[in-house]
Parts: sequence; C-alpha cells; structure tokens
Amino acid sequence: MLISAIIFSGIISIILGILSFFVVSRNLEFAGTGISHAVFGGIALGIALKINPLISATIFAILISILIVESSYKQSENTAIGIIYPFSMAIGIIILSKFSKNYQDIWSYLFGNIFFITIEDFIIFLTYSIIVIIFIILTFKKLIFIAFHKELALAYKINVKLYDYLFFIMLSFGIILSVKLLGIILATAFLVIPSAISFRLLKGIIKNIIFSPIIAFILTTIGITISYLFDIPTGSTIIAISSIAYLILIYIFRQ
Repeated sequence: MLISAIIFSGIISIILGILSFFVVSRNLEFAGTGISHAVFGGIALGIALKINPLISATIFAILISILIVESSYKQSENTAIGIIYPFSMAIGIIILSKFSKNYQDIWSYLFGNIFFITIEDFIIFLTYSIIVIIFIILTFKKLIFIAFHKELALAYKINVKLYDYLFFIMLSFGIILSVKLLGIILATAFLVIPSAISFRLLKGIIKNIIFSPIIAFILTTIGITISYLFDIPTGSTIIAISSIAYLILIYIFRQ
C-alpha cells in the first residue's frame, strides 16, 4: 500500500511542482487558494447527488476558473477571487448541511488521504495528469513568455486571455488531483512551496522548472512515509514537512 501510494502521489506531486513554477512566477498564489476552496462547492454537490465528487468538482472548478479570468479583465483579479471562493464555500456548506451527513467523506476531501483512493479516482487522476502534461508540453514556450513578459506577449498579439483560461482550467485539474493527497484546505500550499524552495536555491527558468517537481516529489515521499509509519493524516504531514523544509532553508540562506 505504501509503495503504490508513493508512486501515485509521486505523479501528482510532479504535476503540482510544474504548476507551482507558473503559480509562483505569475504571483497567482491567491488564485490557487480561490480555486481550491471553490472546488469544495463541487465536491459538496457530488456528495449530495451521490456521484463521484471529483467529477462534479471538475465542472464546478472549470466554471469558477472561467469566471475568475473573465472577472480579472474587468477588475482586480484578487477582488474577483476574494468574492468567488467564499461564495463557493458557502454554497458547499449549505448543500452539505441539507443533503448529506456523510462527514467521513467530507473529512477525506478537506484534508486528504491517499491511502483511500478508489479505482474510479485513479482513472480520473490518471486522465487529468495526462491532459495537464500534454497541455504544458504544447504551450510551454507561450506560458513562459506570458509568465515573465505578459505586456510584451500582448504587444506580440498573443491571445493571452485564451491562455489564461486554459492555464486556470489546468490549475483546477491540478488542484483536483491534489484533493485526495493533500485535501482542499492544504492544496494551495503545495502550489507554492516547491517553487518557493527552488527559486530560493537556484537561478534560471530551466533549472527551476526541472527542480520544482523534483522537490515536490521528495517532500511528498518523505511526508507519505512518515504519515504511514506514525498513522497520522497524509496531507497535513506532507505540508508540515514541506513548510519546515522551507523555513530551514530561509534560516540557512537568510542573508
């Protein structure tokens, strides 16, 4: 069980590590928080309707992603996110309070437990992983260009808004991938910490895009192993280990 959990979570952590690079590069940390909390509304809907919550979460997250991008072109992106994600959380809480009392399911989605993944979950995760990887490969150069020179990309007539839509949707997929590993509450941290560590250690785009997923994989493996050995929550352990690693790094390289 431990080996299969490490292998599967390794795939997820590598994808989250790659997405983390773009999230940190574009200062989209709050966007990750917004989407991860918005996913809760979709999961609540799935539990209430007795369908796989990951499917309803996907639909919900895509709609929220489109709404965030559309709103960000009319007002502050943070303002749009700050309004949308509490709304999604509120809807989720209302749905669960009226239509579901299965608090064990809610707990696993809020805080993650990779050891209780189902075959259906695995198929969804594998599909999303392939989609995200293909997207990054096909759009890598433009994503880099937009991340570091958005105004110049607009000047070159690149359809930045379209790529924003696509990236936010892929970010939603990444967050949904992390639900069973880290949980909704903690998913955002792993969209920041791997690249935050990498950027602290290394200079250069290529080095960071390579090492962010490697760092994510190492932190995830250590976290899952400790979680399994001491029978403590998986997601919380991974984030705690990752945060400690970052704080130690900050202390060592404080100058």
